[in-house]
Amino acid sequence: ARLLQLQGLILSAQAALGEAQSEISELRRQLDDRNRIEEFGKAFLFEEGVYWHREYPYCPNCWDGDRKPMRLDGPFYTAGSSKNYWICPTHKSKYFLAKEPTK
Repeated sequence: ARLLQLQGLILSAQAALGEAQSEISELRRQLDDRNRIEEFGKAFLFEEGVYWHREYPYCPNCWDGDRKPMRLDGPFYTAGSSKNYWICPTHKSKYFLAKEPTK
């Protein structure tokens, strides 16, 4: 009876160890994702009220609030205006920018 009890405890310990290893792997993946995003954000330049990376604008609300690098859609042209507008696909915010992306 004692041997069966010990075997049960060993199986429980092995199951807990497997769950812990799975959780550690998930936490490492999340940390790697965060580090990758932070490194990406270091290259941002704040200009005209938005973040720029490789000549494309990124939403300041997404980056500042959620640390999500969300590239703006556009440019959309406004007749008679010197500025084009870009739209955040998440917030639907419009940003009127004079700068054009490099083609």
